[in-house]
Amino acid sequence: MCCKQFVILLSLLSTAISKEARFENVEINGYDLSKLVYSKKIEKAFSLTENLPKNYVDKLVISGNIPVLHEGALNLKELDELVMENCKIREIQPGAINVGEMRKLSLNRNLITEIKPHVFSNLSLFVLDLSKNNINKIDSNAFNDMSNLMTLNLGWNNIDRIDSNWFRGAPELTHFTMHHNSIQEVPDKVFHYLAENRNSKQISTSLGIVLDHNKIKTVHPGAFKGLKEIEMVWLHDNLLQGLDENTWESIHLRQLTLGNNNITCFEGDLDKILSADKISVEPNPFDCACLEKLMGWSKQSKKSIDLFYADNECKLKDIRRRIDNLNKAFDNY
Repeated sequence: MCCKQFVILLSLLSTAISKEARFENVEINGYDLSKLVYSKKIEKAFSLTENLPKNYVDKLVISGNIPVLHEGALNLKELDELVMENCKIREIQPGAINVGEMRKLSLNRNLITEIKPHVFSNLSLFVLDLSKNNINKIDSNAFNDMSNLMTLNLGWNNIDRIDSNWFRGAPELTHFTMHHNSIQEVPDKVFHYLAENRNSKQISTSLGIVLDHNKIKTVHPGAFKGLKEIEMVWLHDNLLQGLDENTWESIHLRQLTLGNNNITCFEGDLDKILSADKISVEPNPFDCACLEKLMGWSKQSKKSIDLFYADNECKLKDIRRRIDNLNKAFDNY
C-alpha cells in the first residue's frame, strides 16, 4: 500500500513539473501587411500556442526570456515570418516549432550553442537566420528535409568546420553565409551535395558563398568541384597565403574577394586562379616583384584588378630605398 501511494505521489509530482510554466514575461505581437493587429503579454504559460492569435497574421514577433524552446512550444497552420530575436534562447528541441507553411524564421541574437538533428525538418522554410548566437556544434542532419530552403545564415557564431551533409537535404540553397566564425579549412568536395542537387534538378538560380572573417588557411583545390556557376565567393579577412590554380576549374565565378589575407604572391596560372569576372585582392602584403607580375597580367588579360594601395606601397618602398642610397652616398663623400 505504501509503495502504491509513493508511485501515485511520484506521478503527481511528475505531472506538476511537466506542467510548470515554461514561458514567463513574454510578449507576442502579430502583424498583417506590416500593421500591428494583435498584441498580448504573458506572465506565465506552459505553451505559446494557446496564446497565439486565432485569426491569420503574416508575421509574429515574440520577445522575452525563453531559455528553452520545448517540443510542441509553438503550433500554427500558416505563417509567413516568425521572429524570435534576443530571447536568450539556449536550446531548441526537435518539434518545438510546428508551422505548416512558413517562409522565414529568424532566431538571431540568442544564446543557442547547438543545432540538434531534425530541429527544422518539418518546416517548409525559405530563409533561416541563426546568426549572432553561440553555436559551436551543428549535427550533420540539422538541415535535412528542407527542400525549400534558399538562404541559410550562420554568421557571427563559433563554428569551426563546414559539414557537407548540411547541404544534402537543401537542394534549393542559393545563399550560404558563414562569416565571422572560426573556420580554418574549406575541405575537399564540401559542396558536392549542392552540386549534385543543382545539376540533377537543373537549378539555375545564382549561388552565393560567404566565408569572410574566419581563420581559413586552406581552400582545398576540389572544395567547389561539381558546381558550374557561382555568383560570389567571399574569402576576405582570412589567413590565406594563396589559392591553387585548379580551385575554379570548370566553374564560372562572377565575384571573388581575397582582401585582408596573407597573400604575398599567387603561385601558378593567374588566368585560372583569378578567373572570376570581378576580383578584389586588396589589401594584402604583396611582394613588389609579384605586384609587377600581377599588373602586367591585368593589362594583358584586360581584366581590372584593384592594386592601387599595393602599388603605392611599393612606390613608397622604392622612394625610401633611393633616399637611403643617397644618404649613404653623401656619408661616403
